Amino acid sequence: MMATSVPSPDTFFDCLSPRQRTGVRCLRVTHFLLARGGLFQAICLMLWLAERAGREREPPIHPWIIYGHAFVYLVSSTGLSSRFLSRISVYALCAIQVHSAYVFLTAPGLGYQIWLRMRSALRSVAVAGASFRLLSTNQYSSASYVDRLGCGLLGLVSGLLGLLSLPFEATKMHQEAQNHEHAATLGLLNCNAFHWFVGDGSSSANGFLTKLACLADKCSVLAWILMLFTRDCSFDYWQKQGVDYYLQARFLLDDVTVILSILVGSSLPWLGDVTAKARVERDKLRKRD
Repeated sequence: MMATSVPSPDTFFDCLSPRQRTGVRCLRVTHFLLARGGLFQAICLMLWLAERAGREREPPIHPWIIYGHAFVYLVSSTGLSSRFLSRISVYALCAIQVHSAYVFLTAPGLGYQIWLRMRSALRSVAVAGASFRLLSTNQYSSASYVDRLGCGLLGLVSGLLGLLSLPFEATKMHQEAQNHEHAATLGLLNCNAFHWFVGDGSSSANGFLTKLACLADKCSVLAWILMLFTRDCSFDYWQKQGVDYYLQARFLLDDVTVILSILVGSSLPWLGDVTAKARVERDKLRKRD
């Protein structure tokens, strides 16, 4: 008699309900897209520079910085896609996003106003926080420090974006651009920072903290979705304000990345339960054979 092998994916799904199967498939597709986020970032970077090359003789950023960013994006995407040194790949992606925020705030060659520099820098930091949440996907728990750090960064960025959306001039920004920010004020009333303070609600004996952690993720997803559709999808408006087309496309990519990362992070406890059931079913099949 041949030795029993590990059950195939079909056997794994046999022990799940149709709803659970759909959820697992959606998480796999989401993780597939997030793992290739660096590739999408590199494409947006090259398209943005090509757009500016039509009106500029010199690149707005030093060429070696451009090459370094593109290289890290591609290498990190390859590492996450192949699951080879995935943690190092995520750390590299987070570091390059933070450096990108620094470059957008300080590079004089960009020629952008301060409100646009701040807008781009905050998006980069948000993607860094979202990337940290990917580090805990193999642990099936939201208790790890990387998940808490990611939630903290996202909460900080959301708070700053909400500050820029207040109905008064909190910072010296372009008045018309800030008026457009007001359309997304409701979406930026974000509870994601609660997740940082309450910790791992999924394993807590306190039912209130569990509900609060779930509420934090739901409000975060709602906030970023509203910001995506009420503000960042207005390509015509932002181009009139001097925002390059592919820079705005990168903002959309950042929004989608953050939304998908929050969904993955909030689904970790559920994925852990599904995985435990699959292991029990696998053990039963091995004993039967």
